[in-house]
Amino acid sequence: MLLDSKIASVLMDSLTLEELEAMVERKKQESNKLSAPVKMTEKEKIENYCMDLLKKKLHAPKYV
Repeated sequence: MLLDSKIASVLMDSLTLEELEAMVERKKQESNKLSAPVKMTEKEKIENYCMDLLKKKLHAPKYV
């Protein structure tokens, strides 16, 4: 962790203000992009529901 902060510090010192602003703007644009909604068939929906139900049954919470 300490090495990461040292590397980040060196990088920040070597960049100009314009470069930093450009990086921040690019990150904002990337985070604003939404992934396309996943299209699922009725069969896939049923399979996912059944798999979730089975997982809950197999890994039921243990009460003490």
